[in-house]
Amino acid sequence: SSTGTLLAQATFTNETASGWQQVSFSSPVAVSVGSTYVASYLDPAGHYSATNGTFSSSNVDSPPVYGLATTTTPNGLYLYGGTSAFPTATYNATNYFVDPVFNLSP
Repeated sequence: SSTGTLLAQATFTNETASGWQQVSFSSPVAVSVGSTYVASYLDPAGHYSATNGTFSSSNVDSPPVYGLATTTTPNGLYLYGGTSAFPTATYNATNYFVDPVFNLSP
Protein backbone atom coordinates (compact mmCIF):
# COMPACT_ATOMS: atom_id res chain seq x y z
CA SER A 1 0.00 0.00 0.00
CA SER A 2 1.09 3.64 -0.05
CA THR A 3 1.89 3.33 3.68
CA GLY A 4 4.25 0.38 3.33
CA THR A 5 1.89 -2.49 4.12
CA LEU A 6 3.00 -5.44 1.99
CA LEU A 7 -0.02 -6.72 0.04
CA ALA A 8 1.72 -9.40 -2.04
CA GLN A 9 5.09 -10.51 -3.32
CA ALA A 10 6.45 -12.81 -5.99
CA THR A 11 9.86 -14.09 -7.06
CA PHE A 12 11.08 -13.93 -10.65
CA THR A 13 12.35 -17.15 -12.20
CA ASN A 14 13.79 -17.87 -15.64
CA GLU A 15 14.59 -14.22 -16.34
CA THR A 16 16.27 -13.19 -19.57
CA ALA A 17 19.14 -10.74 -19.97
CA SER A 18 16.95 -8.19 -21.76
CA GLY A 19 13.36 -7.43 -22.62
CA TRP A 20 10.17 -7.27 -20.60
CA GLN A 21 10.06 -9.44 -17.47
CA GLN A 22 6.76 -10.40 -15.86
CA VAL A 23 5.86 -12.24 -12.68
CA SER A 24 2.41 -13.05 -11.27
CA PHE A 25 1.27 -13.20 -7.67
CA SER A 26 0.08 -16.58 -6.40
CA SER A 27 -3.36 -15.04 -5.93
CA PRO A 28 -4.84 -11.73 -7.15
CA VAL A 29 -4.62 -8.60 -5.00
CA ALA A 30 -7.89 -6.68 -4.71
CA VAL A 31 -7.44 -2.94 -5.19
CA SER A 32 -9.84 -0.05 -4.71
CA VAL A 33 -10.52 2.75 -7.16
CA GLY A 34 -9.07 6.04 -5.94
CA SER A 35 -6.55 4.42 -3.57
CA THR A 36 -2.80 4.86 -3.90
CA TYR A 37 -0.54 1.80 -4.18
CA VAL A 38 3.20 1.32 -4.61
CA ALA A 39 4.61 -1.36 -6.93
CA SER A 40 8.31 -2.08 -6.45
CA TYR A 41 10.97 -4.70 -6.98
CA LEU A 42 14.29 -5.79 -5.48
CA ASP A 43 17.35 -6.60 -7.56
CA PRO A 44 20.15 -7.57 -5.16
CA ALA A 45 22.69 -6.78 -7.91
CA GLY A 46 21.37 -3.21 -8.18
CA HIS A 47 20.16 -3.35 -11.78
CA TYR A 48 17.19 -1.26 -12.90
CA SER A 49 15.66 0.52 -15.88
CA ALA A 50 14.78 4.17 -15.46
CA THR A 51 13.69 7.32 -17.24
CA ASN A 52 14.27 10.62 -15.41
CA GLY A 53 11.54 13.25 -15.21
CA THR A 54 8.53 11.07 -16.06
CA PHE A 55 6.55 12.31 -13.05
CA SER A 56 8.10 15.80 -12.87
CA SER A 57 5.17 18.15 -13.43
CA SER A 58 2.12 16.26 -14.65
CA ASN A 59 0.25 13.09 -13.82
CA VAL A 60 0.72 10.05 -16.06
CA ASP A 61 -2.72 8.78 -17.01
CA SER A 62 -2.75 5.34 -18.62
CA PRO A 63 -5.99 3.64 -17.53
CA PRO A 64 -6.44 1.80 -15.34
CA VAL A 65 -3.23 3.23 -13.80
CA TYR A 66 -2.92 6.89 -12.83
CA GLY A 67 0.61 7.92 -11.81
CA LEU A 68 0.69 10.97 -9.59
CA ALA A 69 3.05 13.82 -10.42
CA THR A 70 5.86 14.37 -7.94
CA THR A 71 4.41 17.85 -7.36
CA THR A 72 1.37 16.07 -5.81
CA THR A 73 3.15 13.28 -3.92
CA PRO A 74 6.62 11.76 -4.29
CA ASN A 75 6.56 9.31 -7.19
CA GLY A 76 9.28 7.21 -8.74
CA LEU A 77 10.36 5.87 -5.35
CA TYR A 78 13.46 3.73 -4.85
CA LEU A 79 15.57 2.19 -2.11
CA TYR A 80 19.06 0.76 -2.52
CA GLY A 81 19.92 -2.27 -0.43
CA GLY A 82 20.30 -6.02 -0.37
CA THR A 83 17.00 -6.84 1.31
CA SER A 84 13.40 -6.07 0.47
CA ALA A 85 12.02 -2.92 2.11
CA PHE A 86 9.54 -0.16 1.34
CA PRO A 87 11.02 2.40 -1.12
CA THR A 88 11.10 5.91 0.34
CA ALA A 89 13.64 7.92 -1.67
CA THR A 90 12.88 9.78 -4.88
CA TYR A 91 15.18 11.32 -7.45
CA ASN A 92 14.24 13.54 -10.38
CA ALA A 93 10.66 12.14 -10.63
CA THR A 94 12.12 8.98 -12.19
CA ASN A 95 10.05 6.13 -13.61
CA TYR A 96 11.57 2.75 -12.68
CA PHE A 97 9.25 0.72 -14.95
CA VAL A 98 7.44 -1.42 -12.39
CA ASP A 99 3.99 -1.81 -13.87
CA PRO A 100 1.03 -3.71 -12.46
CA VAL A 101 -0.99 -6.04 -14.66
CA PHE A 102 -4.72 -5.83 -14.06
CA ASN A 103 -7.60 -8.22 -14.55
CA LEU A 104 -10.59 -5.91 -14.51
CA SER A 105 -13.77 -7.40 -13.14
CA PRO A 106 -17.19 -5.98 -14.04
